[in-house]
Amino acid sequence: MSPPKGALQSNKGKNTSRNRNRGPSPAMRQYLEMKRRYPDAMLFFQLGDFFEMFYEDA
Repeated sequence: MSPPKGALQSNKGKNTSRNRNRGPSPAMRQYLEMKRRYPDAMLFFQLGDFFEMFYEDA
């Protein structure tokens, strides 16, 4: 599963550290892998003390 089209493009052209790195962060890669394995599940992803939802699960 990949993020919705344009979801990772919001900072396109801006000089941010995210733009200097290529590809998703390690945490986002883990999230995308779990969504690939379980596409019909609603995935709550723990980041620190909080649970986050991304893309179509949000």
